[in-house]
Amino acid sequence: PFITWMVQEEAVEEILYCIRHRKDLVIEKSREMGASWLCLIVMTWFIMFHKYKKFLCVSKDAETVDSEDFDSLFWKVRYILEHTPKWLHPKISKIKFRITNKEYKSAITGVASTAEAGVGGRATAIFGDEFSLHKHDFAFLKHTANTTGCRIFNGTHRGSGTALAAITDSENPLSSVIRKFRMHWSQHPDKARGSYHYDNVTQKVVPHDPLYQYPLDFKFDMSGKPTGGPFPGLRSPWYDAECSRREATEIAQELDIDYLGAGHPYFDLEALERQRPTE
Repeated sequence: PFITWMVQEEAVEEILYCIRHRKDLVIEKSREMGASWLCLIVMTWFIMFHKYKKFLCVSKDAETVDSEDFDSLFWKVRYILEHTPKWLHPKISKIKFRITNKEYKSAITGVASTAEAGVGGRATAIFGDEFSLHKHDFAFLKHTANTTGCRIFNGTHRGSGTALAAITDSENPLSSVIRKFRMHWSQHPDKARGSYHYDNVTQKVVPHDPLYQYPLDFKFDMSGKPTGGPFPGLRSPWYDAECSRREATEIAQELDIDYLGAGHPYFDLEALERQRPTE
């Protein structure tokens, strides 16, 4: 069974709201938060139990849309259906790049990202998975507004030059009309265990998890990193271990939801932060 965490339950409610009320949504996330699965579960539920629903899934290439790879979108949809009780199933047709409820005339289709992906026709919602990896992300953003009232953009950041960064940047006018949902590693019940931060003013470590027992040989990181992303300075034993095996840009990209740090900045962001005047 898919036993959801609190942040995943909140994500499902947000996805449902945006589909029902025809709102655009961007989900920016750390890795391994289950966002792609949640979007696909909601769309699968819609086509199983609602009439005349049409969903379009777009990923970076054909392999990630539909293949035997466990990470492809339609492999996940087939897995969801195969592990749903058979008595719940309507008459479903499964062909490559398309799954259809023949009784209710509802369907999920999939295409690879191109400059024309999602152009023409109509859809209940369009799902752009791993949106920062789309080669034609700005064209997709521009052309799909006429196809549906609900576009769901999901991804981890790959620098500041992507459409994903643009629609999450508070200084971009487009960002103000798109609903946002964030799934940070600190909302993962296992990865957040023992979370803490180092207070530069008091020069003390501040634990966030009073029930967690740190190993006797545990060494707190007092560097003040990460300096970017929504939770600067926040760490945990899991995060510390991941940082020891990743480069700085990968940490910003995969963990911190930091599109500036994920884009190989010319100046070191920590050094710049140290130059910030104090009040």
